Amino acid sequence: MSPSARARIPWLVALLVTAVAVQAAIGWQYGQPPLLGHEGSDPFTSSWAAGLRLLAAFAGLGTAAALASVVVTARRGTERRGLLGEPALDRLAVARHWALGWTAAALALVPFDAADTNGIAVGVVLPSLSDFLLSVQTTQAWLLTAVVAFLLSCVLPFVRTWRTAAVALVVVVLVHLPPVVTAQVSVGADHDLATDAAIVMTLAVTAWSATALALSAGSRPPTDVLRRYSRIAGLALLVALPARVLVGWFEMAGRPWVSPGYGLSVLVAVGLLVVLGVLWLVRWTRLRRDPSTAPAGLRLDALLLLLLAGVSVVQSQLVPPRFREPQSSQVNFLGYEVPDPPSMLALVLPGRPNLLLVLLAAVMVALYLAGVRRLRRRGDRWPGGRTAAWVIGWAVIAFVSLTQVWQYASTTFSWHMVVHMVFNMATPALLVLAGPLTLLLRARAGARAGQLLSVRDLVNAGLGSRALHVLGHPLVIWVLFVSSFYLLYLTGLFEVAMRYHWSHQLMNVHFILVGTLYYQVVIGIDAPGRPIPHVAKLGYILAAMPFHAFFAVAVLNSAVIGAGYYSGLDLAWGPNLAADQQVGGQLAWGMGELPLLGVTIALLAQWFSSDQRAARRFDRATNAGHDTSLDAYNEMLAELARRDRGEARPAPTAAPRQPPAATADDDAERPTPSGQR
Repeated sequence: MSPSARARIPWLVALLVTAVAVQAAIGWQYGQPPLLGHEGSDPFTSSWAAGLRLLAAFAGLGTAAALASVVVTARRGTERRGLLGEPALDRLAVARHWALGWTAAALALVPFDAADTNGIAVGVVLPSLSDFLLSVQTTQAWLLTAVVAFLLSCVLPFVRTWRTAAVALVVVVLVHLPPVVTAQVSVGADHDLATDAAIVMTLAVTAWSATALALSAGSRPPTDVLRRYSRIAGLALLVALPARVLVGWFEMAGRPWVSPGYGLSVLVAVGLLVVLGVLWLVRWTRLRRDPSTAPAGLRLDALLLLLLAGVSVVQSQLVPPRFREPQSSQVNFLGYEVPDPPSMLALVLPGRPNLLLVLLAAVMVALYLAGVRRLRRRGDRWPGGRTAAWVIGWAVIAFVSLTQVWQYASTTFSWHMVVHMVFNMATPALLVLAGPLTLLLRARAGARAGQLLSVRDLVNAGLGSRALHVLGHPLVIWVLFVSSFYLLYLTGLFEVAMRYHWSHQLMNVHFILVGTLYYQVVIGIDAPGRPIPHVAKLGYILAAMPFHAFFAVAVLNSAVIGAGYYSGLDLAWGPNLAADQQVGGQLAWGMGELPLLGVTIALLAQWFSSDQRAARRFDRATNAGHDTSLDAYNEMLAELARRDRGEARPAPTAAPRQPPAATADDDAERPTPSGQR
């Protein structure tokens, strides 16, 4: 059997097993009492919806796998300007074909998903499809998936570098999120925790699956590739297994897992991850002891991961017990009840955690400290102030996410504005003072000829890209920073974002990211793509201040923002919405101006320090005889004085001053020209 034929075996087996399981699940579910309002569903619509979901899931993984076969196995080569070779371009062509199939399946799924989600026949949906597109989250998610997949199919023929292929792979992994976060995990009590768990699980499993499928398609991977796969699989397993258990706990709503229907599907999903964990442990142990004895074939891993994707399709045809639980308006929007009004103790008391941000903060701090540790073990120094800035910045984000501040930020506009100002205006200033990219580039060595390309190489290549040069332009970032306030709060977008947990989290990530980009231009330690002088940085800050103040005034004078959302929460202690918005506007004004003032002080300190360093460098150069500008200036003044007195210029009596011989210390300070040692 040829290698290409063997590579198809996991796909065919998983497709067959999942198709049988889907039909069994549909048959079993139609024997159960239907959900209220789903009495009009029919097996034809359910079967087509499940089949198209299966094809879309496998096509998405195929796209990711084809891209991963380029990204994960790429090595530092000798190609001109880092262009990909013909084998890599062939694999990108395969990715394009997968993306076209993904587009077709996702687009065809739109009407069937709308019908299946609402428990009606597809014939009822087709005449008024636009209405369903405006009201059904999952249908919108599949339409978005189809659009992005089609755009990828249009872009991939023009991809010529490893850097661009890596960016495309990241996009493909992220596009797997919308159909997940809008499905079963978005409904019922604790759906906030379940959605966060589903996000990290989907990202981890998709990256893992793409790598396993990519490496299972050929012969035995080299040892360094196997080690890379084992690291990816180990990290993914560390995240995916507990996240899958948490999602299962949410879906079962206290029902026993050992039960027919949905309980069985949860057990199968967890069981597949456990088996994958055992396989990973065996491979990792043997790789550390003797790489030649490590199991090389990854087809079993690929098959189990495809079956795991199939389980998700099966679950889409089953009703989770959580759906049969009654829920209040607060649970519907938030995932939890908020029976008591906030108090000042909410600033310190533990509350409903923001699981995603807490996990993100922990990972960011751990990675940074690991980089510092690597530098110190190598004998290099790293400023402690930078480490403190990074740790404090993420600690503040984690603190807000763990206390009742976050809990009440979802219920009142004033508390939401506190979180906004902390995430967007305060903590980013600390994060950019830590220089994380500088730390990464110093702690990790770049790949040498023949070695696998790494994250360090991707960051290094990205910093020199034209796209970053354009998108990182200070004017572009300034417009993005300033306009975000107005576009979010004064257009109705805020109410839409608050209604769903996934969109609320997207808004939080946007706050942190945009604030970080803005402050990076002004006081960032990492070298910017387009450096600007300190005086321009000062104007950069001062230009934003009035727009922030105008935004606060607009909030104070506008109609109630998010009135439909806040009224829908039906809080027994709910504040007057207009009065609460007045408090929020005042907080936006005060809490926004203070960080900008602090950043201005930090900028002035950096400016003074920069001038001091420049003066010391000039003094050293002058004392060493490397700079004769001062002598020339003095000679010019003397010549002007002689002219005024009518004296003739004296004849030179000595040879021009020559720089002294370079010392070892001078050579250490003088930059080495490129290509010399």
